[in-house]
Amino acid sequence: MRCPAHNADDDDAKGYTHRFPAEIRKSRLDGTHGAEGEPGWHHLHGKINEDGSATLRLDGIVNNPKYAINDAQRGKEYSYRVKASFEPTSGVGQRLTGRVCEFQFARQ
Repeated sequence: MRCPAHNADDDDAKGYTHRFPAEIRKSRLDGTHGAEGEPGWHHLHGKINEDGSATLRLDGIVNNPKYAINDAQRGKEYSYRVKASFEPTSGVGQRLTGRVCEFQFARQ
């Protein structure tokens, strides 16, 4: 998960990259970064269609306002959708709303 700096006229959120494990079982992706319910937590989840397409959901909790759009306060919950496509050993995705975030998936 890579979110470059968000340099809008009214917002200067810093960029960040997170690497975290995800599992696919019965066509469902489930990946978690950090401790559930704590600032800095991310949970990426959703169904992968037979053709490899997916619309996933990321739920998260802001850790540091300097890295959040609109200086969202630490502890604020948020969520957004990710459009993704998967091949047998890899995949890519992109955040659909708000700042730009790109996702890369690799089977290990």
